[in-house]
Amino acid sequence: MCEWMNRTWWLYDLTVAAIVLLCVWGGWQRGLIRTLSGLLGYGAAAILAGFFAGTASEYVYDQFLEDRCISVLEQKLDKYHLDDSIEQALSAFGIQLDPDMLKTAADNPKGASDAFYGTVSQKTGLPDQMIKDALSQIIHDAAVHSYTGLPSWMAKALVPDKLSSSELQDRIIQTAALLLSGDSHSAAAKLTRQYLRPVILSPLKVFMYSLLFLLISAALQVIIKWLGSLRRTETGRLTDQISGAAVGGLETVLFLTLMLRLTRLLVDAGDGQQAFFNDIVIHKTLLFRHLLAWMPTA
Repeated sequence: MCEWMNRTWWLYDLTVAAIVLLCVWGGWQRGLIRTLSGLLGYGAAAILAGFFAGTASEYVYDQFLEDRCISVLEQKLDKYHLDDSIEQALSAFGIQLDPDMLKTAADNPKGASDAFYGTVSQKTGLPDQMIKDALSQIIHDAAVHSYTGLPSWMAKALVPDKLSSSELQDRIIQTAALLLSGDSHSAAAKLTRQYLRPVILSPLKVFMYSLLFLLISAALQVIIKWLGSLRRTETGRLTDQISGAAVGGLETVLFLTLMLRLTRLLVDAGDGQQAFFNDIVIHKTLLFRHLLAWMPTA
């Protein structure tokens, strides 16, 4: 299925051509007044969709997605006892971490690994580097086991590839601190809010914007059609049609911009690994790749 989708690059160009043809031809058929009214309706729909998209995406996330993400992550944390691994590593040095240190690491992961190694060093009297050499591999192995088996997008949100070794250890120490100072459910909830929520909301907001735009614009077009259009004389018909086609060209720009931005976000969100929505497929297109290159970045 993925292989077939990656070979259908022509769908991008076909969509571009269809948008141009339908908008301009539709403008020709409807004439200036009706086309201009429709364009104003699309503009109003775009504004209203932008106003409500953020609230709608947060509502959908809170009601339908957050608990599922927490549940998946909680099951993984329960399956691989990261806190037990850290406690066993510390028991070899005869150390038990104090609640204040755990709370600091849980609330602020930045620098958590340095603080962790520093605390162990102070309690044992051993050099920081020696402690780091002894524990870093244990922590790295814990990271691999903790997030292996999760959906790829979830694992990348929790431990992105761009993280440095120290940043990776900071997040693992944070996860361990959350588990040691609470339970797997509260730890999963905290990690979900901090790392998964922003990743989910970004494409969800674009999806909700597109959905709201289509629904609102459809409703407005029905209202505009119900209100009716001005009667046109035969002598002014051609002028009206040409003007309508020109306004239809503006509709083309609106729809293509929406298509381009949605495609770019899906490509970026999938890190170039999704079938069809990736730069390799887009590069094969004849028209779409040039439009995407010309589109200004947000």
